Amino acid sequence: MSGSASARFSIVELLGDKLKSKDDEEIATASICEEGKYVGLYFSAHWCPPCQAFTPTLANFYNTSTVQKGEKLLEIVFISSDKNEDQFDEYYNRMPWLALPYNLRDKKNEVSRRFKVSAIPTLIILDSVTGEVTCVDGVDEVKCDGEGKKFPWKSRPFPEIITGSFINQEMKTVTSESLKDKVLGIYFSAHWCPPCRVFTKELKSTYDKIKESGQSFEIIFASRDRAEDAFKNYFGEMPWLGFPFGDKRIGELAKLFSVQGIPKLAIVDAQGKVITADARGSVTKDPEGKEFPWYPKACCELDAVSAAMVNVESCLILFTEIEEDEEGEECTRKAMEMMKPIAEETKAAEEAKGQELACKFIVAGDDETVEGLQQFLSIADESLPMLVLLDIPRERVSCCEGKEITPDLIREYYTKFVKDELQWTTLSP
Repeated sequence: MSGSASARFSIVELLGDKLKSKDDEEIATASICEEGKYVGLYFSAHWCPPCQAFTPTLANFYNTSTVQKGEKLLEIVFISSDKNEDQFDEYYNRMPWLALPYNLRDKKNEVSRRFKVSAIPTLIILDSVTGEVTCVDGVDEVKCDGEGKKFPWKSRPFPEIITGSFINQEMKTVTSESLKDKVLGIYFSAHWCPPCRVFTKELKSTYDKIKESGQSFEIIFASRDRAEDAFKNYFGEMPWLGFPFGDKRIGELAKLFSVQGIPKLAIVDAQGKVITADARGSVTKDPEGKEFPWYPKACCELDAVSAAMVNVESCLILFTEIEEDEEGEECTRKAMEMMKPIAEETKAAEEAKGQELACKFIVAGDDETVEGLQQFLSIADESLPMLVLLDIPRERVSCCEGKEITPDLIREYYTKFVKDELQWTTLSP
């Protein structure tokens, strides 16, 4: 959800015409869409311990902290990831709000995909009339702001946050006007972080090459240093701009880009639209900046860089046969020739519907990273080639064994994933 706080949706279009109420009756979704009120989409499940722990906290917040002058400002809709309707019913009995009917599995999958929900519990807050996303990390906000003093936790859009002044290498003020029509990189880093210092050297080289090529690009250092002296020393090694030490905009941007670790580099186009929230791997893989600004690819090969994506995204992976040297490269090439067009056509079809790909398309060929993933999934060499839907965020995998890999099979497996029709195996710890 990085950078998506400005997106807008029709609540009725999003959830359908009817919702389930606590008295087992249906109510019109339109009835919860009123000026000045908000809808919270609560993605949760009976089988999830963190969900079980958070639901009572959310119920208390819902009942006590979102009422103003006798009127409730927030209506929550439970979006269930339970495995059957009995679990849904038992869990929903403990909740005081509305729910998406359990039998609307396609609608549930569509909503989950639209908001890229990869972990639960997740609470997303929407304006009930405009459908504007005001908050994508409501779980953390409820925990930190239990009295709802800052509700609805609305994030400012990127172009608004980025207005104001910055500093250059001479510690002189530079206004945001100088950034007009430029692609921007927001670089979250800190002197105390060894991986950051290593990556900063890589990034400086790539930055210089991009600037030398004449492209309109600027980076702004968003320091996570704990002391101003450390900030100044570290910033002194950088050729780009920076936020002043302790600038409040850094925290806003860290929230907007879901920064959980550093170094992190987010790339935003000249119109303020996020190109990628994590360009670190792109810089490492493309040090010359030839593919700048690194728009996400529909399909890529599994390697040390893309492996990080496997840990946080659902991925449709085509494992090729094990071959040596040139034969292995040829297998990878043929697999990419098969999978890439399917990924691109699927991506275009999803974008035409205002959605993103439900999963990443990856070819696992002859890179040394592949062996480790293959061992993790207990896939024997003699079982290859094999199509696998790996969903590490939800700790599950679906392997399409014993079938010839064809374009139709790849399309079919993607469609079954979207419709939640795959047979899953729980990943071993």
